[in-house]
Amino acid sequence: EWMVGFFYTDEDNTHNQIVHAFDASGNIIDALDPFAIVTLPNKYTEYALFGNATYKFNDRFYLTGGMRWAKNEQTFSQTTEIPLIGLNIGGPGESEEGVFTYSISPQYNINRDTMVYARIASGYRPGGPNVALPGFPSTVDSETVTSYEAGVKARFLDRMVSLDAAVFLLDWNDLIVGQAFANGINGLVNAGTAKSKGFEAALFVYPAPGLTLGANFAYADATCTETTPNCTDGDRLPSIPKASGAVTANYDFPLSGSAEARVGGALRIVGDRISAVESDPLMIPIDGYTALDLNGSVTFDNKWTLRAYVRNVFDAEGRITSNNAATVNPGFISTVPLQPRTIGLAAEVSF
Repeated sequence: EWMVGFFYTDEDNTHNQIVHAFDASGNIIDALDPFAIVTLPNKYTEYALFGNATYKFNDRFYLTGGMRWAKNEQTFSQTTEIPLIGLNIGGPGESEEGVFTYSISPQYNINRDTMVYARIASGYRPGGPNVALPGFPSTVDSETVTSYEAGVKARFLDRMVSLDAAVFLLDWNDLIVGQAFANGINGLVNAGTAKSKGFEAALFVYPAPGLTLGANFAYADATCTETTPNCTDGDRLPSIPKASGAVTANYDFPLSGSAEARVGGALRIVGDRISAVESDPLMIPIDGYTALDLNGSVTFDNKWTLRAYVRNVFDAEGRITSNNAATVNPGFISTVPLQPRTIGLAAEVSF
C-alpha cells in the first residue's frame, strides 16, 4: 500500500502587543502609557512533498515507512517602541529553510486480537521572526524532534475489552520556548536540547450492547537536557502536565422508527503545570483542574442530528495557560481560563 502527496500553505499573520504602565495601585499612569508597543506582521509560505508505504511480508508482519521534504519561506517586519527611553527600532527580515523528516514503523500481529508495534519518526516546528529588542535574537531557529514509541493494541474477552498502551521518548533539539522579556514584552527563544519520556494507555469496555466505558491516562516527564542561557539541565518544561487522564461513558440506543439516540459524558483531569522553564525567575505554577462534560443527541435516518451538550457542568475554575507578563511591580499575570460552564445546541446534516 502506498500514498504520495503535496502540501501548500500561504499565511498572513499579525502580532501586536501593547504594554501599559501602572502605578502601585494598578491604575494607568497617563504620562507613561503606553509603556511599549510591539508590532510583528509576517507572511509564512510552506510547500512539501511526502509519501509513505506499507509492505506486508505476510499476514503477521508489516513494515511502514514515510518521508517528507518541506521548505518554508518567511518575510516579516518588526517595530518596537518604548517612548520612555526613546527606543524605536525595527526593520524588515526574512528566513527560509528546507527540512527532511521521516518515519518507520514495524508491526507484528501476534493473533487476530493482539498487535505489537514500534515507531521512530522525526518532525519539526518552524522558527521565524521574534520581537525586536536589543540583546534578543531577531529570529528563532526551527525546533526538531525525534520520537521513539513502542506499544501494544489488544482485545480480550471475546472483544468486550480493548487496551492500547505505549511507552515513548521525545528527543528535542533547539527547543522553542516563550520568555517574558523586559517589562512584560514576550518573545520566543531556543532552549537547547530536551527530552520527554513517559507512557500512555487507554482502556475500553463494552459490557452491554450500545454501552461503552472508557478510561485513559498519560504520564510525561519533560525536562531540558542541556544548560543554556534559556534553560538549565534538569529544568521541567512549561505547559506539560506530568499526569493527565479522562473517564468516559457513552450509550447508544434505538428510538422509534429510524431514529437513534446517544447520551454520554467525560470527566477530564489535567495535572499541575508550570508557566515557563523551571529556572526562569518569572515562572509561576499552574494548578491542575477537573471538569465534567455531558452530551446527548438524536439522529434521524442516519442523516439529521440534533445535539445538546454541557461543557464544564460544575463550572470548575482552571487555567489553560498563565504567564507572568511583567518584571516590575505590580506583577501582571495573563491567563487563558478554562472555558466556563457552556450549554449549547447543534444541528448537523450528513451528505
